Amino acid sequence: MPECHYLASEEIRDELASVAGGMQSDNLLSAAASAGADTLAEIPAEDLDVPIYQVDAVVRRAASLQLTRDGRQAHPGANEQQESV
Repeated sequence: MPECHYLASEEIRDELASVAGGMQSDNLLSAAASAGADTLAEIPAEDLDVPIYQVDAVVRRAASLQLTRDGRQAHPGANEQQESV
């Protein structure tokens, strides 16, 4: 990047501290809620609970997880092939 003379993140931190003076970050979120936030409350909590092995493609194929109670409930009938492995 042109005009960038920093070699380490600490240099950026130190320069920012000298420019900002004694100002301290409080890390508080002061932004307004997003426009769609009110629709989230209309979704039943049961629909938001998705087991990891249904989301992650690699984990989803793990036979050991598909043989758990939750795995069998998520895909009834699909586990007969895996049980024979």
